[in-house]
Amino acid sequence: MRYSPIIQKTIEYIENSLQDELSLENIARFAGFSKFHYHRIFQKEVGVTVSEYIRYRRIANAANLPGIRIPEIRHCRIQGGICYDDAAIQGGKLPW
Repeated sequence: MRYSPIIQKTIEYIENSLQDELSLENIARFAGFSKFHYHRIFQKEVGVTVSEYIRYRRIANAANLPGIRIPEIRHCRIQGGICYDDAAIQGGKLPW
């Protein structure tokens, strides 16, 4: 079976829902697969796990928010669905 159209459809779903709470279970249900099967085919087709893809896209979207300055990075990460404490931000110890 060719999975690319299904994966593309769920990527569009993910992109339209980045500000919402996303779970592997909900995304797999949207695609019509078990979460285990969907996780395997997504990683094979895209090259990263579903959670990594969501994290990367949220970070990319947060980085493109208008008017973001260094003191607002924490706010930016929260809007992107990720939150780091002030010490990590000020110390430059972010995971990327």
